[in-house]
Amino acid sequence: MKKQTLLAITFSVLVTTFITPVAVQAQESKSTPHRVGLVDVGLIFKQYEKLGDMQKALKSEFEQSDLKAKILTKQITDIQSKLKSNTLKKESPEYIRYERALVEKTNAFKSFRENLQREYLRKEAKMYKEIYSEVTQMVGHYARHYHYTLVIRFNRNGVKSGGSPQETMRKMNQLVIFHDSNVDITKSILKHLNEAYSKSKGIATGTRRIRKQ
Repeated sequence: MKKQTLLAITFSVLVTTFITPVAVQAQESKSTPHRVGLVDVGLIFKQYEKLGDMQKALKSEFEQSDLKAKILTKQITDIQSKLKSNTLKKESPEYIRYERALVEKTNAFKSFRENLQREYLRKEAKMYKEIYSEVTQMVGHYARHYHYTLVIRFNRNGVKSGGSPQETMRKMNQLVIFHDSNVDITKSILKHLNEAYSKSKGIATGTRRIRKQ
């Protein structure tokens, strides 16, 4: 009799320990509704002020590098003009020297352009990675604050006539076919990003002024 009572008590404890939390969790999941938001990351990239400033800075940086390319181009053009003129006899030592110089300058120009392009693409990729990270972090903060359980990337424009076949197919393959405008949080995310960037610029400007003083 005592053994049966002990077994009954043990079973009751096990049921309370393992089944009750599962039931509570199931009840909580039912009481917490799912809330879905949509974000047009492409639009944010176009209108995020920080990305625009970074793109201008990158372009300015490589415009300075283009000066070297222009110098090399002029040197190559001058050598070609010299070789085409009648002032040099073919097979003469001076003509051969100019031919070698042309090959060297041409190879130097190609190498310079290739290295410049690789460096540009590397910095551009790093820039977009940084911006994308900021966007996803802001989406996460916003979603947690306003209790969104899922945020999906989409394209606001949808499929429009006049686009290329590749672009049309890409847009047709997106997950979102229909949405209520109330679930589009793109403007809110963009507003928070631009406000945060504006504040950071103000702080940086103030810091520079203090240092100058």
